[in-house]
Amino acid sequence: MSPLIRIKVKPHNAAGAGVDTDSHGLVVRVKALPEKGKANLEVRRVLADFFKVAIKEIEIKSGFNSRNKTIRIPEGIDIDRYLGGKHG
Repeated sequence: MSPLIRIKVKPHNAAGAGVDTDSHGLVVRVKALPEKGKANLEVRRVLADFFKVAIKEIEIKSGFNSRNKTIRIPEGIDIDRYLGGKHG
């Protein structure tokens, strides 16, 4: 089964799209406003680029209307390499 990770999203970010880590795990910055699914689509796009997979392989499982989301990523990704054990 594909792993689930928790992320925090920072929408409408002037610094641009990207991925950082904090003490809890991944923080995904997106330029899009959180309206009509635009930020969620950009989150998937940014994470697909970060993990070097196709966007269709990144699935939001929960938190569609929240900054805190649970994401399913493809099997075979060494998540500890990216997070240093900070996923839950």
